[in-house]
Amino acid sequence: MISLIIFYLMHQKEKQKRSLYIMCIALFSFLLGDMFLINYEDIIFYILGVFLFICGKLFYVFRFSNQKDFKLSNLLPFLGLSFIYMFFIMHLVIDNLGSFLLPVFIYLFICLMLLLFSFLRKNAVNSTSYLLVGIGVLLSVINDSVTVLQSFYDPNIILHYDVFVMLMYGVSQYLIVLGIIKETQSQTEVTVS
Repeated sequence: MISLIIFYLMHQKEKQKRSLYIMCIALFSFLLGDMFLINYEDIIFYILGVFLFICGKLFYVFRFSNQKDFKLSNLLPFLGLSFIYMFFIMHLVIDNLGSFLLPVFIYLFICLMLLLFSFLRKNAVNSTSYLLVGIGVLLSVINDSVTVLQSFYDPNIILHYDVFVMLMYGVSQYLIVLGIIKETQSQTEVTVS
């Protein structure tokens, strides 16, 4: 994460200071979350790490938000699939969550909100940025799903879990940051402004 923060700061072309600050807060939230999750067996560190990851994802949501209008009817399929996904994951793990029910629910909800806001960037930014961020966020959702299932459903859900999670996390973060660096406003957005 440190090298990714340096990479972002060296290559960012943010036109608004607000966007730069939001990205920096998001990346530092993930960095601190990583540091706490190294000691995930300590419940306090685990909770702090998850909280910081939620903050990082929320700041990504703020960064991805735009003022462009969208049709609710275009979102209904996405919202339907998100509801099915969340119901499926929660159905599998609900018996094992105990006091983690609310944090896991909030975490999954924020993951889907991040996916939604990355989807809503479609006509507001160039296609390269849209695809890089979209793939990065999708990999993040897959990674988070595997983590929840591994933690609360089946500890052997995937071979070489630690390697898988770190690889997916690193690639997803890199693609999101690279997508933000390559972001330009689409021509329709420029003419409307």
